[in-house]
Amino acid sequence: MKPYWTDGDRTIYCGDALEILPHLSGVDLVVTDPPYNLGKDYGPEVDDSRPPEDYWIWFGTVFKAIFEIMDVGYLYTSHSDKGVYLAKPLLETLGFDYIQTLIWWGRNGYSMQLSRHSWSFRHESILFMQKGVPRDLEVGEPGMRYTSVIEVPRPQSNFPEGRYHPTQKPVGLYKAILQRTPGDLLVDPFMGVGTSLRAAAAVGKRAIGIDKRREYCEIAVQLLQGKLPKRMSQLVMALSTEVEE
Repeated sequence: MKPYWTDGDRTIYCGDALEILPHLSGVDLVVTDPPYNLGKDYGPEVDDSRPPEDYWIWFGTVFKAIFEIMDVGYLYTSHSDKGVYLAKPLLETLGFDYIQTLIWWGRNGYSMQLSRHSWSFRHESILFMQKGVPRDLEVGEPGMRYTSVIEVPRPQSNFPEGRYHPTQKPVGLYKAILQRTPGDLLVDPFMGVGTSLRAAAAVGKRAIGIDKRREYCEIAVQLLQGKLPKRMSQLVMALSTEVEE
């Protein structure tokens, strides 16, 4: 199976996670952020507006594939405010054991418009689970305080790390998680623009990322190489020209 890109320690596959995951092995850490089925536009490759029953069947199929390739290890997966309560029992049915729910407080980048039916969102939940009995969590960086609430600003286009994906997570969020979590090989089956791989590089972990959209894979490569990616419209045009040639 040929990767889209690799530097030896970080590898990217462009394609469907269900087709790629069965070819992987030796995985002891998964950090991922799947589509929540909230109607987001991730491009034509991803349907984020499925009937709920179809979505949860698909979700269970993907995480069953993840469970099957994992050795003993940890899983972190985020989901929507409502979806996290459906994802947890489904993941437990697959064989994962629940440990804790972490909260990412993004602090910025949320709508300030008041709703008559709910409170304005300021956080996302991350399910922390395990397969088997992994090694204990590590101490992390000296002087850092690690709690179940991780405060890292939501990426914006004028931030140094940029914003290239509709639900992009900050590198600092995953870096804090990885600083404490043992694991020799991380896999992210929904890597988007490679935030988890960049965090893995920052803490010296090997990592594999998968995404369906070629434009996101290319942005991830450029970010891992320390380059400033083109705007999405320019990138789509450039990649389309490559295909035509």
